[in-house]
Amino acid sequence: IALYDTWGDGWSGCSLDVLVNDSVVLNNITLNSGGGPGIFYFQVNTGDVITTDFSPGPFITEPYYFIYDTDGQQVWFSPAGNSGPPDILPGQLSASC
Repeated sequence: IALYDTWGDGWSGCSLDVLVNDSVVLNNITLNSGGGPGIFYFQVNTGDVITTDFSPGPFITEPYYFIYDTDGQQVWFSPAGNSGPPDILPGQLSASC
C-alpha cells in the first residue's frame, strides 16, 4: 500500500488500518511528512478479503492511497475527499495470487 498527501505535508494526524480477513495487519499507518509515497507491505493469499479503516485527523481532505499487487499493478485507489479517502469495504477487494 502506498500513502500519499495532496498538500505534501504528511497525513497530519490521519491514519489507516489495513485488515485481511477482519484481522488488522497494518495498524495506524500514516505518512509522517511529505507528499509520499509512504510504502507499507502486507501478505495475502488467494481469496483473502482486504478492507481498510481510515481514522481522520485535522486535514482529512488531503490523504489518499493506492494498493498494488506483487507485480506492481494497481488493484485499488482511494482518492482524497471531503471526509477522507473512502474505506475499502467487505466484498470490494479480494486477493488473487
